Amino acid sequence: MKRPEQEIHKAVVAHLNARSEPRVFFWHTPNEGKRGWVNAAALKAMGMTAGVPDLLILKAGQLHALELKAPGGRLTPSQRLILERMESCGAQTAVAHSIDEALVTLEFWGILKRSVQLRSASSETPLQGQSNERPQRTTEGAGRADRERQRGYQGPY
Repeated sequence: MKRPEQEIHKAVVAHLNARSEPRVFFWHTPNEGKRGWVNAAALKAMGMTAGVPDLLILKAGQLHALELKAPGGRLTPSQRLILERMESCGAQTAVAHSIDEALVTLEFWGILKRSVQLRSASSETPLQGQSNERPQRTTEGAGRADRERQRGYQGPY
């Protein structure tokens, strides 16, 4: 079963890993999925909030929130409310309905470098969010994992 939103999400994360500017930290809060009522109540008591955007990105003290939607997808009322609340607190927010919209937004925010181009391992064409293959950097510029390794971080990369 195809999940267009999930494919867009994975492609955006691949670009963030390969092309993010220095001082960028991003994460996904896994709010989706079905849970039993006991687990759901416990998570709500611990602060889980419906409508949190798909990607939260911190760059040099500024919070950016990116909600990813499949083409034609619409925000839920809780997503709309959370985006409005985040904006009122000073965060920059956006909704993207394609990989291209997401990448343009991230470049506009100064989160992604424009000089590094991703290519699929099997072809010479840039990734368009349709490949499950691991992206490879083809020009100078280290990805986040490489930068952290250079600084001595021995994380899960």
